[in-house]
Amino acid sequence: MTEYIITAVVCYLIGSISPSYIIGKKVGNLDIRKEGSNNAGASNVAVTLGWKWAALTAFIDVIKGLFTVFIVRILTDINCAYVGYLFVVLGHIFPFYMGFKGGKGLATSMGAYGALAAVPTLLLLAFMIAVTVITGYISISTLSMAVVMFLYTVHVYGLQSLPALMNGILSAVVIAKHFVNIKRMIKGEEISLWTTIKKNKQKKIEE
Repeated sequence: MTEYIITAVVCYLIGSISPSYIIGKKVGNLDIRKEGSNNAGASNVAVTLGWKWAALTAFIDVIKGLFTVFIVRILTDINCAYVGYLFVVLGHIFPFYMGFKGGKGLATSMGAYGALAAVPTLLLLAFMIAVTVITGYISISTLSMAVVMFLYTVHVYGLQSLPALMNGILSAVVIAKHFVNIKRMIKGEEISLWTTIKKNKQKKIEE
């Protein structure tokens, strides 16, 4: 139990490091939580600062999750690694020093899960890209990711396993974080990826 607690605390603190917030302050002298969609994640960085900084943000978030869980898995066992997986993403979503208002966990989740199941994660990434291209909404692909990750973990370890519990909690949190997006999609008010790209191109032309 002590091992799980230490893993949870350390992984949460590492996960709470927010590149979107740091880049927003250093590059744009702004609080990313008060701009665009008010979300401290790579997608909002793309809207407010451009795709170059968004790519850097996403890369750091992926590496943050990947290496944190990878190290936990080497030092402990698979159950403890799943605890690390849950808490590194929770740290990203609910960073204590930002009033528990962080990102939605997509990039960090993908990186962290990659340390647990590399091939399924790559297949899931391809699936998410396809969903995003077809629908134009990153939120739909993220919700799909949450569900598929949970179902795969249940398939491998069983419904009553600790990995399934950890992934179930995380999937529920990710879905809850997207309630606003779901409501906007129902009302037809959600802005698609393609619309965002067109606006950015038009903005550059006007500048």
